Amino acid sequence: MDNNKEEMNLMKKKQIIILASAAFLILIATGYLVNSYMESVRPPKLEVLSVRLTGSGDLIDVRYTVDKPIKQELNGSSVYLISHLTGKKYGVAGVVKIGMLLSRSTDSPYGWFFINNADKSLVKDSWVTVVIGDYRQEMLVEGMD
Repeated sequence: MDNNKEEMNLMKKKQIIILASAAFLILIATGYLVNSYMESVRPPKLEVLSVRLTGSGDLIDVRYTVDKPIKQELNGSSVYLISHLTGKKYGVAGVVKIGMLLSRSTDSPYGWFFINNADKSLVKDSWVTVVIGDYRQEMLVEGMD
């Protein structure tokens, strides 16, 4: 009888260990799924690398990096600079046969666009806010190399 009771207790302990292990695995899997979901809905991390005068100062070359594709369509109205000094908005430059001068690749972690500065009001060391879709970053305009 004692032997039978010991076997029952041993079996109950094994069942408890198995249930605890299963619960632990479910918690781990759930955490993994939640983390995966949160990562998929997280907006991309975007960082402006440089804002530089180019050519004779008529254009401003903006380079940025992004950790995952930007789902929002980037166009001339969603990409621009704002001058801190004047509040003026500077749009993406365009060429008749080519169109807007901005990168459209979603595969590359790097992007670029050119801003029209025909009046040359943005000069070296001007403070600007770079706007790319919903993203904003303050930057200092660098001079030409």
